[in-house]
Amino acid sequence: LAKIPGWRKAETLDGIAAYAGYRALVEAQGVREVSAVMVEPEFFRVLGVQAQAGRLFQEPDTKSCADCVVIGDELWRSAFHADRGAIGRTYKIAGRPLKIIGVLPAGFWFFTDSPEVWTLITSASFVDPKTTLVYAIARLRPGASEKTSLDELRRLYRNLPPYIKSNAVVRAARQVEEARITSLMQDPLYRLLPIVLAGIFVFAAVSRSEE
Repeated sequence: LAKIPGWRKAETLDGIAAYAGYRALVEAQGVREVSAVMVEPEFFRVLGVQAQAGRLFQEPDTKSCADCVVIGDELWRSAFHADRGAIGRTYKIAGRPLKIIGVLPAGFWFFTDSPEVWTLITSASFVDPKTTLVYAIARLRPGASEKTSLDELRRLYRNLPPYIKSNAVVRAARQVEEARITSLMQDPLYRLLPIVLAGIFVFAAVSRSEE
């Protein structure tokens, strides 16, 4: 993620924005799990899409509207009954209170998925700019070819600071695995497992002696 600002210097691009997908729970008219995407504020501008109700993210939102969310048309109709009054209200989405600021137009799609929740990547507490791997979408500047742009992006990439150390991802994965093991060992069922196994061994030994 920390490398994206370096690519914004590309003269062949008319904009670039990072994004990463995840799953989110939406608590409105019950609880439902939906596909979600966290994006940089210029994401929708790069795509050239407009809101059908309310508004979409803007650059100042990183500071003034960090707890804002944009939702898809399907979620707006199924969970909020297409009520424009839902815009400006706060609901528990992705585990925290978020204010709906806009609704994407009907028929909007992004690649093969249909995300219903869009939040700011800059407000995600679990995102480390130095190690988080993200995707990016860019718009070519008029007159620029794809090959020319790719060559420029590669050149810029080679000059960007090496934020990610070779073993950073390995360390992060190990920490996650250790946390999972610790959590598992604290589970009452895990503590019961040795007793169950011991009972099975005793039963097997008794059965064998009786034979």
